[in-house]
Amino acid sequence: VWESVRHYVYTKAIEEVHGVKCLILDEETSRTVALVCSHTQILNAQVYSVERLDSMSKKRMGRVRAVCIIRPTSINIRRLAQELSAPKYEEYNIFFTNTIAEHLLKDLAEADVSQVVCQVQEIFMDFYPLSPTLFTLNEPCCAELEAPSWNQALFTRLSEGLISVLLALRRSPLIVFQRSSPIAEKLAFDIEERIATGNRSSDLDLFQFSAGRQGTCMLLIMDRRDDAAVPLLMPWTYAAMVHELLGIRDNRVDMARVPPPGQDEAVLSVHDDELYRRCEHTLFGELGPAVTAAVNDLQKMTGAPGGGRLQSVKDIQRFMNSFPDVRRQQGTVAKHVAITCELGRQVESRQL
Repeated sequence: VWESVRHYVYTKAIEEVHGVKCLILDEETSRTVALVCSHTQILNAQVYSVERLDSMSKKRMGRVRAVCIIRPTSINIRRLAQELSAPKYEEYNIFFTNTIAEHLLKDLAEADVSQVVCQVQEIFMDFYPLSPTLFTLNEPCCAELEAPSWNQALFTRLSEGLISVLLALRRSPLIVFQRSSPIAEKLAFDIEERIATGNRSSDLDLFQFSAGRQGTCMLLIMDRRDDAAVPLLMPWTYAAMVHELLGIRDNRVDMARVPPPGQDEAVLSVHDDELYRRCEHTLFGELGPAVTAAVNDLQKMTGAPGGGRLQSVKDIQRFMNSFPDVRRQQGTVAKHVAITCELGRQVESRQL
């Protein structure tokens, strides 16, 4: 799923719009984009600035093209329509992260009185890709789906998010659900209906992929309340302990209580962190030797010939060529040392 979202963001949206650009995001897509593209990568694609749809500047940028990646919600359409009524950019390239309702698209067209909208596309990334095999919708609690406190907006978000994942992967699934759970059953039938109706749009062929890619996955919907044992089976792996004891959201670990003071957060991503990629599912008892080995490797990288002295021009050149890698590795190792030490401290203090 990570590669699919990166393709949509970087290749299909940003790179296909030529010239100097401004990237316009909403509250949710700003976090999604941050998971798949670094700020440096965005700048290298001639992105002049990144703005939030809910707090855009008033300054006019006549030579800059806007690339809007937003969720197709009524509030986002209203904000974008307000922007189009007094446009600040030369043109607007709009990419919605899911299918958009026809009445919202009509509202947007009516607001484009200056005819500055260059294109409108649907790119399916209405979820948060944490790794190649893991995504989340960042809805931590589904208790509001219980009667009598039924939350239709939450249910719709879950259904639309799963539809977006299926479309991003280009899969038409076999849906299996837990029949003893009314919520799982309702969600399964809603997704089935959305697949049959093109996610309730005029495009009834939305899920008609090539014959070789149909029915190649299973969507299994289960109710966690009837499966309380699974979260207790593997609580001692690195990723699970970070999630449980420190807290992690969008691959960012809360480091506010981790010494030394002054750290706000640390990024744990399998795409940018080789040590985390190798140790993500490593048991905590085996994590110490892996971190120790990383520290030893770093010492070898920073060690210079001749007992730490640079004795020749070649030594200096070799050291300077490796310096960026050394600095990056230093930050990575220091991060994991701090996290593992804090995990060990909490295990001891809580007597886990």
